[in-house]
Amino acid sequence: MNRVLFATRVLKQTRLGCRTFSAEAAKAEKSLQKPSQNFLKTTEAQSYSAYVQKEIEKGAWTPLWLVALKKRLKIKNEIQASVDSELKALLDKAATLLYYDCANNYPYIRLLNEFQLEDRISSWYKITLLHICMCLFKMQSNLDAGAYNQLRDSMLNAFWFDVDKRLEILSDEYDTKLNSKKDMEKMHGVYLQALFEYDEGFLSPDVVLAGALWRNLFMAIPVEPVHLNNAVRYTRATIAFLDSIEVNEIIVCGVKKWEPAEQLRLS
Repeated sequence: MNRVLFATRVLKQTRLGCRTFSAEAAKAEKSLQKPSQNFLKTTEAQSYSAYVQKEIEKGAWTPLWLVALKKRLKIKNEIQASVDSELKALLDKAATLLYYDCANNYPYIRLLNEFQLEDRISSWYKITLLHICMCLFKMQSNLDAGAYNQLRDSMLNAFWFDVDKRLEILSDEYDTKLNSKKDMEKMHGVYLQALFEYDEGFLSPDVVLAGALWRNLFMAIPVEPVHLNNAVRYTRATIAFLDSIEVNEIIVCGVKKWEPAEQLRLS
């Protein structure tokens, strides 16, 4: 089967199950839970890069069909293998720190108000995923293929590690299992759809970006146009802000302050 047709069919099947999160996850009306300090802290027994590698490997949860798809399309190939060990360690560290900035440094409550989203773990997940996609869009245009693939994979593995931990904390607090296989499959569906659609939306007119945000941030439910417009304006402003920063600065320092969210009055 043609690779493009195969990927298109899988994406269509994915969309059927990724419009909403489960009712159990919706009950978790809790704002940001900061990851453990051990997530970013080195230890005396091992190097930083070794610690990061260990954590991101054990935290990722990948369904078998996604592993099969990656093998079928040969997504992980010799390009990424060409990255030397020293650069790989640097990119792993940068990816972990950059993910932390994408997940924690934006004004969460402010964006909830501007987009009129409820304060739930699903809202944090979708807003964080948007920031990750914007950062990857910036890095893709500035790094070579091998370095970008390494940074992207490490960043997304750190993302799923953090998601697992947050759901585990909320599951214990609410005495309800929020990280069941069904819930994780739906979250992976949103994740895959967002990677496809945001990338297209960033390069397309606002109407295409608005459609991508409506499906992946607002989950294709009825929404006031002003709130969707706020999301489009914020996304465009943030991409422009990231474009104004040197890629080396992002790799070394991350994004400590999301200025569009702090400075712009969206509504």
